[in-house]
Amino acid sequence: MFDYYQDPGHGWLCVTLEDIRNAGLKPSAFSAYSYRRRNQRETVMFLEEDCDMPKFIQAYETAHRVPCPIREVIIDDRRQIGL
Repeated sequence: MFDYYQDPGHGWLCVTLEDIRNAGLKPSAFSAYSYRRRNQRETVMFLEEDCDMPKFIQAYETAHRVPCPIREVIIDDRRQIGL
């Protein structure tokens, strides 16, 4: 399950670098509007919703042949997701 964070102005899909590789992509495939952060266990990327998120979803669904599982998370402040 991938968390789709939305603040009052924008949204980002949180995925791990492993998720990106398993979808057949590289982190360099994404724009400068997506962010990379290291948490306690792994490096994650927050893929911006306009270009990078759809690119990942399409690659994920092609690679795994199932719909991309997404959970919406509404937040008040983007600092809550580390941006």
